[in-house]
Amino acid sequence: LAFTYPNLDGLTVSYLVAQGRKKEDFGKERLYGAISWAISSVVLGLLIDKYGFEVLLVSAPLAFLYSFATIAIFTQHTKNTRISATANVGSPSRVEDCNSSSDANESDGECQNN
Repeated sequence: LAFTYPNLDGLTVSYLVAQGRKKEDFGKERLYGAISWAISSVVLGLLIDKYGFEVLLVSAPLAFLYSFATIAIFTQHTKNTRISATANVGSPSRVEDCNSSSDANESDGECQNN
């Protein structure tokens, strides 16, 4: 399970760049994730206090489905996006779509390695 977190971080950065945002916005995304985690923990704690641990029988599968759907959406939007170490917004040559029909991408070793 520990291998998923670095992968999710990479997917998040890929998604940000594919949406035309800076890689530096990754910190904001992590902040929103931490806030969401805190809120959901408090809400789930209150529900467990009121209804017992049976709440986990409903919340755990729902959380799994939500996580799975989120990962599926991220991977669809970032499937063929390549990010260089210095990619930034306004620098289209550093984010390449390997599905494009240009001959430049066919000769690009980064696109061929996949």
